[in-house]
Amino acid sequence: METIHALLVVVLVIACFFSYFGGFGTGKCADTEEFAKYAGTISDISVPAQARVIGLGEATHGNIEFQQLKLEVFKIMVEKYGVRAFALEGDYGGCEVVNRYIDGGSGTAQKAAAAIGFPIYQTEQMEQLISWMREYNTSCRWLTAFGLRLRSFTTG
Repeated sequence: METIHALLVVVLVIACFFSYFGGFGTGKCADTEEFAKYAGTISDISVPAQARVIGLGEATHGNIEFQQLKLEVFKIMVEKYGVRAFALEGDYGGCEVVNRYIDGGSGTAQKAAAAIGFPIYQTEQMEQLISWMREYNTSCRWLTAFGLRLRSFTTG
């Protein structure tokens, strides 16, 4: 019984010490007014003329806001800067299914998104991006999707 009490006291002391110094927080919150000085809108994005590869990251997987931004940013990259390829952390063979679909093949955007091979892409937002790419390709057939994960080279 004394061992349990001693353990509880140690845990309590550690918890108090940890809590006093900020717990799991990241410290003082960012100054949103300072941040606003540097923040812009998506339409403010610019790409240097000599850029050959444009990389976009996301702070978390599965966040709906990042998925929505992905479509809006990609539209700007295509329409304003002539980007013609979309590569993502997805199955190579699965993205070939996306390619076939956006080039006028059969199926649905939902099935194409599912073929990518990761649940994080089986979202309404990814379906919207794939649908937009297909619609864009009906007028000029320039966009291509690439998967950068080599789990599968086949589309089946």
